Amino acid sequence: MPARAAISAGVPLGSGQRRAPAHPGFRGDASNGLAFSSDGSLLAVSTGDGAVRLWDPAGGDHWRNLGRHRGDARGVAFSPDGQLLASAGGGDGTVRL
Repeated sequence: MPARAAISAGVPLGSGQRRAPAHPGFRGDASNGLAFSSDGSLLAVSTGDGAVRLWDPAGGDHWRNLGRHRGDARGVAFSPDGQLLASAGGGDGTVRL
């Protein structure tokens, strides 16, 4: 499986598959990628407006904004221990840790 597909929860980006509706508290563009921390306590979301956000998946609450890429944020991935999050920006060609 390409790394890009793994970052987006197994659905290749641009595959034409529809995404689930956004959480009512979500503000921003459509999600491009998501990843759960290894213990399941955090959900990281990357969006088309460049934002990277952390959510509490148990309660559905927005926990923290982690910044923005210039252009879209294409994907996110946690390290195996859940202590580090990487995000990839399509517009600026960067990976942020």
